Amino acid sequence: MPPCVCSVSPSRRPKRTSAEGTAFWYLGPALFLIWVGAAIAYFQLEHGVNPSVRSFGDALYWVFITATTVGYGDITPVTPAGRILAGVLIFLGIGLVGILSARFTQRWLKQEQGDVALLRRIDGLEKTLASMHGVLVEMQTAFTRRDLDTDALDGNGTEGPRQTVAGDRRPTQQPVERKRPARARSRPTPGDWS
Repeated sequence: MPPCVCSVSPSRRPKRTSAEGTAFWYLGPALFLIWVGAAIAYFQLEHGVNPSVRSFGDALYWVFITATTVGYGDITPVTPAGRILAGVLIFLGIGLVGILSARFTQRWLKQEQGDVALLRRIDGLEKTLASMHGVLVEMQTAFTRRDLDTDALDGNGTEGPRQTVAGDRRPTQQPVERKRPARARSRPTPGDWS
């Protein structure tokens, strides 16, 4: 029997809407540009004035921590322009990081719903296979009974041993004599009960 290959036809796959596909294309690069742009601005505003900002890596770190609204406090802006940048960055971080996490959650939930729909479809197919199996068993039983009934009839349609016809390779059925086992005792003894 060849192995069963199961696949989902392209027409059954959920299609993405244009809004779903474009959301990740503009959101990822936008977050990256905001991260790098804010780091450049913060480095220009705070380098040399703020002793915590020694390299561009410190600026990238501060922008990431501020945009994700974690805010460890190990690096803080000291200039008024740096503080304004921090406020704008927090506002953008709350919005854009929130949108990004919402999109990931939405995609994850849709995938889960697709899995549930697939499991329901598999259950339906299993029920169909079970009913088909029942029909096949009934058909096999009916054919077996028909074969037994025709074997029990002789050529005239009456019961009797089957006559072998020239070319028929089935052996002639002989009645089987069944013997009952002989009983030694008519009543059980207490030793038989254990």
